[in-house]
Amino acid sequence: MKTSALATASGRRVGTLGLVLGGLAVGVVTAGVVLLAGDHDGVPDDGPHRLLPPEAAGTSHRTGDAALPEGAERTVAAFGVRDATTVNANYADGEEQFAIFAGAWGRVEDPAHAVDAAFAQLEAAVAEDPDATTELRGEPERVTPEGAEDAVVTCRLAVGTGLRSEEPQETQFCMWADHSTAGMVVVSRASGRISRAEAARFTADLRHSARLPAS
Repeated sequence: MKTSALATASGRRVGTLGLVLGGLAVGVVTAGVVLLAGDHDGVPDDGPHRLLPPEAAGTSHRTGDAALPEGAERTVAAFGVRDATTVNANYADGEEQFAIFAGAWGRVEDPAHAVDAAFAQLEAAVAEDPDATTELRGEPERVTPEGAEDAVVTCRLAVGTGLRSEEPQETQFCMWADHSTAGMVVVSRASGRISRAEAARFTADLRHSARLPAS
């Protein structure tokens, strides 16, 4: 599967981020957020939480809000989200590593289903993109980064061409879900590789800092 390119605020071209900013992430991260209780895949229910994008996560610092397009909230509604609150932010580690975060908090009936639905929607969306320039590789893979053992976390690799050279550029889509929050985190570098482990570690750091008790 392939995705189209997008120039970010930093002037970089990041192929897969076009779909995220096109409303996909806002929709898919809340696909499983409903006002129902549940306990699936051993994910503990530790009560209501909210998300507040932190000023820093790992070695990256927040650079502003993600530029979600008109219609993004309607995308959320189309997934049947009830009383969900969405958040988003951009992050950068100097001029080399960049990330976009789109999340939601509410009530997640089945964290594993929420994550699976997100990646299924991602694959379906990129399959319909006629301007694809970046390719999704492999299958979504469940990971367990330190500090996120109480959530379902899954990542998938995408590969395209970097803006600064013709060398392959890797982007990792990672998503977490627990019983009250869900987040899609898209991590890439200006050029070269970004490993699944690195992206999962950043996702866990961001979740840890962003997830706060609701009361």
